[in-house]
Amino acid sequence: MICPTGRHHKESQCRNVRIRKKVAEATLLELVRNQAELLIDAEKILKEKQKKRKEKPGMDVELLKSEMKKLDAGKISDYEKYREGKLTREAFLEKKKTLDARKEELTSLMEEAEENAVAEDMGSREFEEAFHICEYAGLETFDKSVIASLISSAKVMGEDRLEVTWKNQDIYEKIFENIRS
Repeated sequence: MICPTGRHHKESQCRNVRIRKKVAEATLLELVRNQAELLIDAEKILKEKQKKRKEKPGMDVELLKSEMKKLDAGKISDYEKYREGKLTREAFLEKKKTLDARKEELTSLMEEAEENAVAEDMGSREFEEAFHICEYAGLETFDKSVIASLISSAKVMGEDRLEVTWKNQDIYEKIFENIRS
């Protein structure tokens, strides 16, 4: 395999860039298997993170909303007690301060839980196509159609170097970034 530009332009840098077809195919096959294995591990890690997120106490949006309503009812009740003279101004303000702090904490937790739910939903749909590569972890022989479905380009940069661009490169990067965070 050679760069066709070198045939037409004698001054081209890729004039002497060559790689044997068997070497290129074996390299691409190995890259697909490695990428598939990386994504199999990534999928396990993401599922574990998702499971831990769901088990995390206080992250259920409905429970948080329910507690928020109880806090609002408590604030109204305390205000009524204050208006009736059953609660001093200082006690009312102290209770209000405590309830407001808890409400702010719950609001933050709700936003985080909703963001996580949206991210998980989008991620699962977006990542689904990218995880399709996992079925090729055990690919034994070079299959041009499989390689073409996974790799958008493979540039020969030298006798011992290929530069590969994956079709789902941006999604792969998001997956690996998601694992790190």
